[in-house]
Amino acid sequence: MRHYSHRFMLNKTAAKLSGVCAGIADYFSWSTSMVRVLTLIGFCFNPVLVLFAYVALALILPSRRF
Repeated sequence: MRHYSHRFMLNKTAAKLSGVCAGIADYFSWSTSMVRVLTLIGFCFNPVLVLFAYVALALILPSRRF
């Protein structure tokens, strides 16, 4: 199990919409493009759940600007 010492935050500098995918990519040290593609694939299978989760995270998470 990995231990992540930094916080999960929106990344407004690499954002296309609100920075949720960029924040997820930063937190897990993944490629931002990969997270965006996975989000689109998830949206194809369950658009209501993905849209709800995306909007909820965009409203709840604090913003990080570097």
